[in-house]
Amino acid sequence: MTARTLGCFLTLALSAYSAGPLVFAHRGHKDVAPENTLAAFRAAFAEGISVELDVHLTGDGKLIVLHDTTVDRTTNGAGKVAEMQYDALRRLDAGRGERLPSLDESLLLLRECSACEVAINVKFETPALARAIQGSLQRTGMAARSFVFPVELRQAGLWAQHAPGARIVVKVEDAQDWRRGMADSRVAGLRLRRIPSKAEVDEAQRAGKILFIVFLENDLQGWRALREAGAHGFVTDYPAQAHRWFRDN
Repeated sequence: MTARTLGCFLTLALSAYSAGPLVFAHRGHKDVAPENTLAAFRAAFAEGISVELDVHLTGDGKLIVLHDTTVDRTTNGAGKVAEMQYDALRRLDAGRGERLPSLDESLLLLRECSACEVAINVKFETPALARAIQGSLQRTGMAARSFVFPVELRQAGLWAQHAPGARIVVKVEDAQDWRRGMADSRVAGLRLRRIPSKAEVDEAQRAGKILFIVFLENDLQGWRALREAGAHGFVTDYPAQAHRWFRDN
């Protein structure tokens, strides 16, 4: 991260901790529009909900937003994303006339929600992917309001070299991952698949790092625990319900 991006990020991170967890819609607001489309992202941002999305490199080295490695499940096409050209992918119908969006388009939608962020989910970590994401962050100016996850800690150097403007959130599976992630200045945050303790959140806050939680369930008890712990944000398949609960309670 550059010094400017780091400063903006720390301001956002600390304000988010004090305001309560951000709700991230898993692949956008899927109850309203097809997953990982601009319509799904707009629907989330319109309600003040942040977005988690997935990116892949196309056969000609461009970024497309899509969860799977093939287009078969979510479009009217067939084939592997890595073997298809960007223009051909853009002509596919992703549901209800929606097209597969670029990362640039998706990030620029953040202008519609000043309190929202975008979590960029990567399936493969390569120099080419990191450089492509770096380019998108530079073109859109949204580095401070987005982050890349779940990064392997051993790949932190790759991101620092090829995408220095990206905030990276590393996956944590055990206590050693936690300690190493907290100590690594290249790491902006840690991704957990469990609800953290208040002590863990306090440690992360002191270190200037965010805790991003994968908690897809529609579970009031879990949401209450996330609020009491004070995590930065979590991704869920029930964004509207979660957002209303945090707003009203």
